[in-house]
Amino acid sequence: MSTILSTLASTYPAASPPRTVFLSLDAEEVSEVSETYDVTQVPLVVLQKDGKVVESITGTDAGKVRSAVETHAGKAKSGEKLPPQQKVTKAAPSGDAGEVEPQQNGGANGLA
Repeated sequence: MSTILSTLASTYPAASPPRTVFLSLDAEEVSEVSETYDVTQVPLVVLQKDGKVVESITGTDAGKVRSAVETHAGKAKSGEKLPPQQKVTKAAPSGDAGEVEPQQNGGANGLA
């Protein structure tokens, strides 16, 4: 998840005062924050606007994180571009039970 957030953060320009800020905390090291946001599952991405939580995402679904950031912070305006969102689908079942065919997702930095 840190790679996904780093990639997203790199696409938003630095501004003064900051318009968009990305922070990463270890929930076990900062227990006060974990209690404030009722962290029960990691990773947890919390999006805030004007000091209020507007959305929380748990798990590692990069597509959900990217969509939420773009919804609340707007699309990045810097020259760097994120790879297009990728859709990953399960393979159709073959005649061999228990055998799974690997699928490729286009190799897009884990962004879905």
